Amino acid sequence: MADRTPSPVFVVGSYRSGTSIFCWCLGQHPNIVNLPETNWLARFGMDIDNLYRLGTVNGNFSHLSQAGLSREDFYRLFGEGVDHLVQAVNPKLIELTERKVKGEMHRRRSPEDPKRRWADATPENSHYIYPLSKLFPAARFIHLLRNPHDVARSLMRFSRTGARDFDHDEAYLTWVRLTRAAWLGERALGRANMLQVRYEDFTGNPEQAFRRVLAFLGEGYSADVLKPLDNKINSSEVERDTVPVDVSTAAAREAEQLYHQILAAPENPDQGDHGAYAEMQRESEERCRHMQMPPAAQVRRSFMTRLSSLWSKSA
Repeated sequence: MADRTPSPVFVVGSYRSGTSIFCWCLGQHPNIVNLPETNWLARFGMDIDNLYRLGTVNGNFSHLSQAGLSREDFYRLFGEGVDHLVQAVNPKLIELTERKVKGEMHRRRSPEDPKRRWADATPENSHYIYPLSKLFPAARFIHLLRNPHDVARSLMRFSRTGARDFDHDEAYLTWVRLTRAAWLGERALGRANMLQVRYEDFTGNPEQAFRRVLAFLGEGYSADVLKPLDNKINSSEVERDTVPVDVSTAAAREAEQLYHQILAAPENPDQGDHGAYAEMQRESEERCRHMQMPPAAQVRRSFMTRLSSLWSKSA
């Protein structure tokens, strides 16, 4: 593994957009393990940025500055460590899954499957595309896009999956929040690094959709990826006509406007848009500033106080 560049797959988008079953489908591929939602990984990526600031806050008096370690290398080295961690625990994850496998929901279909890559479908990762792309420069992202009205209906009956029901406007605003972040990631990273998959394509013509997805990932097609589609997981069991929504509210109109804006948008350039990337980076840095880490100015003042004390004693 030391010579292998980590290339995980991150499936992002709103809750109730099919991210879970989509990731299970990817996990049937001989070279991909699907993980349970990580949740911790995005926070880790944010902490890395704060840690780098702390490690360089006093310029040449700081460890990372003296070592000449760039922010990019700092991220990348930790990303390699995370990949080693995931690969180390994957055999146990696979073993536990196979003990209670349901139908076609496997994590390894054959002992010969190499499973060199892993896929994570945590919806909240939509907000953390920037740090995840820094941790894993060779990562690939997939944005699963679903009609906001269908997502809202499902979120309003979310309790049938063991979660809580969302109220009407909260459901729409949740879709807006996560979808806007994922779409910004699309424009920032470009089509070479992030692919949009529409829910209707994934459910209506899954073979064609997964051929496109696997080609994007640089993996050969395997028909096994279609097998979990006979299993309904995390279903809120609502039909289009059984859960009414008010499409005239401000939240619903905002969601519909964003949805049509995305559908009408031109194709992204291969390597992304510099303006969108800068916006994604700014939003990430703003999130970092709200994390509970010692403020850099406080660390700097403490350091200068200690340094002044040492000078006084030496004098």
